[in-house]
Amino acid sequence: MSPKPAFFLSLLFSLLLSSSLSGKVKLPSIVSDGMVLQRDPEINIWGWADPGEEVTVSFRDQRLQTTTAHDGRWQLKVAPLAVGGPHSMYINGGNHITVRDVFVGDVWVCSGQSNMTHDFARWQERYAAEIAASENPQIRQFYVPGTPVLTGPRDDLPGLSWKPSNPENLLKFTVIGYFFAKKIYDETHVPQGIIMSCVGGTPIEAWTSEAGFRTFPDELAIVERNKDTAYVDRNQCRSQGRSRI
Repeated sequence: MSPKPAFFLSLLFSLLLSSSLSGKVKLPSIVSDGMVLQRDPEINIWGWADPGEEVTVSFRDQRLQTTTAHDGRWQLKVAPLAVGGPHSMYINGGNHITVRDVFVGDVWVCSGQSNMTHDFARWQERYAAEIAASENPQIRQFYVPGTPVLTGPRDDLPGLSWKPSNPENLLKFTVIGYFFAKKIYDETHVPQGIIMSCVGGTPIEAWTSEAGFRTFPDELAIVERNKDTAYVDRNQCRSQGRSRI
């Protein structure tokens, strides 16, 4: 695992955006109350509004403005930030949004297979003491559910949110990711954000974009075939039928 610069938001969380435009300024679920922003690099903040609408983002001592593009999307770059928080971010357009309880620190993408998916709910007896002592609002997780997408990146997975570490929330935290973040926090006292995006049993190909297969024609053929929803549904039914025999 390694800290990700600002563009990780665009790379990973094209999966987390909402494509429905209602005329009001809207934000992706990753840009929400309790978020942790990566310190030091520029940070992308983005969302949607009516085409041509002016959008202003105010955070700390920065006030940034842009105009929404013809496709209804807007994006701004926040200049490098020092560690700190909690702060509020203000987004203004045709409506007003306040994103509260924002920290600036380190953000880590925790990805992989079954070892990373293990959460504390599976290990409540073994880690009972750690769970009981887990109250720390400066360690937070953003959980991305393992929803397969075969037809290209989804614009949103609504309803997701950042969760601070405490005995209740920790049950859904990745065990490895939490202990990693806690070790760094204990050593540095820098706020830590965990983005848990992992699916057990998945090969590396499942995490690779179509563009990443451009020199692998066999894999590209599989990607193209899996765009056929009817084909995928047929094979899922066959697989389920065999599992019942």
